[in-house]
Amino acid sequence: KVSGLVRMEKYEEAFSEVLSLSDLKLVVWLCKSAQAPRIFASRPPALSPPVVLSLVQQLGFDLSQDTGVKVMWLREAVMALDAKDPLIGPHVPGILRDVLAK
Repeated sequence: KVSGLVRMEKYEEAFSEVLSLSDLKLVVWLCKSAQAPRIFASRPPALSPPVVLSLVQQLGFDLSQDTGVKVMWLREAVMALDAKDPLIGPHVPGILRDVLAK
């Protein structure tokens, strides 16, 4: 199902589905299946702010494996975060602190 969503470029649905499972291996698989620069350069954004924040949180949980993929996606995702967004703004500093502590 998720592979089909990626092929159809329905990234919001694909990432929402995988992130809701809280399975880091699946999140990394999805990141490897999609193209971060394309997703984060699209206008309007392909991923909503809550999905981007959840992605940062889950990718930053364990950087000991698949480090290159995770760091590349984290770099793109963090640049896409808007700390002034009323929906996610209050959560951004804490999540970034947690990721940096890893």
